[in-house]
Amino acid sequence: YLQYDSLQNVVDSLINKVNVLQHNFDFLELSYKLDSQISALNRCANELRISSNGIYINLVDKNIDANLYISYRKSYNASIKLLERYEKSVQTLKSYVNIKMLICSFNANECAVLENSYDTLNASYNAAEAALKHMKTILDIYKDRL
Repeated sequence: YLQYDSLQNVVDSLINKVNVLQHNFDFLELSYKLDSQISALNRCANELRISSNGIYINLVDKNIDANLYISYRKSYNASIKLLERYEKSVQTLKSYVNIKMLICSFNANECAVLENSYDTLNASYNAAEAALKHMKTILDIYKDRL
């Protein structure tokens, strides 16, 4: 019996360590996925702002050209498709985070970190969406000046 109890203690200890590792992995995985998506959305919003600034500079410099407009329009259309893909991936990630937060026993600090990242994800998507709308506004002004 003594040998069995000792073996059982080792097994229980290993099970506990695996559970702790799984918990840590779940938290780190969610944090990484959220941070990666936030970074991608911020990069997208910045690129859209840079493109809008380029269009605006050409407006101010009166560098108005039909071919340039066509190029800008293609870029805008590609950006629409990109943002649509981001929207789908954001929704999928948000669902995944919600499910993981329900099934994993994260402590209050871990929940706060994940909830903050979740809110930042929403803000980053909204910023990218706003940058796309701004680009459309500048592009419409450019088109009107042709």
